[in-house]
Amino acid sequence: MFGGGQTVGVLALTPQGQVVCVRQFRPGPDRVVLNIPGGFVDPGETPLEAAARELTEETGYVATHLEQVATAMSSASTGQRHVVIARGCTPTAVQRLDEYEDCEPVEVDVRTLRAELKAGRMTGNELVYLGLDHAGLL
Repeated sequence: MFGGGQTVGVLALTPQGQVVCVRQFRPGPDRVVLNIPGGFVDPGETPLEAAARELTEETGYVATHLEQVATAMSSASTGQRHVVIARGCTPTAVQRLDEYEDCEPVEVDVRTLRAELKAGRMTGNELVYLGLDHAGLL
């Protein structure tokens, strides 16, 4: 079992109802996949603060409203995985990727996101599902 730590996944919605995602290489599937923005909650940071930071770092988008809607357990660690819905997202900042991060921000419609989720072509599926469910988009 791996150690603890908290992570956050952000279901980011634009005013037009698009979902802000990232295309990035993931080592598990060994390919580029569509995913929601997210990452680690830094020490002293709340999940909402981490969600706002990760959204901006990975996509360059900023949200007008953030809501933590769920927390999921990890099967491989003692950590918690938080789900945050970010609304009113607009591209108003510059991406600030970590040294080894390579993310391409993309907007997709909910139908496309659901199709990728159902086909098993995403990672962090439970976070995406929980976000869509809480947003009433399933």
